[in-house]
Amino acid sequence: MSKLTLKSKNQLTTDYTLTTAKIKPSFSEEYISDGKVLLSVDTNALIKKSIKDLRLKIDYQGDIGYAFYRDKLINDNYSNGRTWEIGLRHNVNVGHDEKIYISITPIRKDQEIKSDSPMAARSEVDSGEIINLEEIKLEPVYEFKV
Repeated sequence: MSKLTLKSKNQLTTDYTLTTAKIKPSFSEEYISDGKVLLSVDTNALIKKSIKDLRLKIDYQGDIGYAFYRDKLINDNYSNGRTWEIGLRHNVNVGHDEKIYISITPIRKDQEIKSDSPMAARSEVDSGEIINLEEIKLEPVYEFKV
């Protein structure tokens, strides 16, 4: 249940405080191998009136992240050092325990790309790979009509 309370009022603005019960959506992780995880996400929170979306937030080290639902690519992300966010409302069935497969491709450590040829060829030299799923969170996005 949500509650709207008057916080302060002056000639120009009126400030309110909105309080609501926090929703803690649940999910579990099954790590398959480096950079690969199968998530079981309980989407029942999306049935609640105050929840607009569930955001899957993934922090990783690697090259490209891929998210699959029922063997279909629903989102991808080229690593840029920021958290990868995936909205689930329009990507999965609502009200069920759904499986989402996350796959991260490794980035090569000390990668050097040579493309000094006039042709469309290039060569890569590397020494090892970096791949790490650092943190996965599931957070609700609330929506209230005032």
